[in-house]
Amino acid sequence: MQARKQELLIQVAGFQRQQQLSGIKQNQLEAFAKAPRNKLLDKSSGFDKKYLKLLINEIRIKDNQAEITGSYSALTHAVTESNC
Repeated sequence: MQARKQELLIQVAGFQRQQQLSGIKQNQLEAFAKAPRNKLLDKSSGFDKKYLKLLINEIRIKDNQAEITGSYSALTHAVTESNC
């Protein structure tokens, strides 16, 4: 019963993530991706580290590949709250 409960909780969490992301419009995502480019490239601003801490939980590098994990809710909030 416990294993089935865990399985169902995982499925519910997956559905909730899909619902959160489905609210993002394509133009919002594109504008969100373009907007911080100059700030991220400016090493003296400190914006790059703040940005990463807000959206990214973990970065794993293995061989020539990077795997980045983060919070879907933080990303959804950041995209939908940006002035796009």
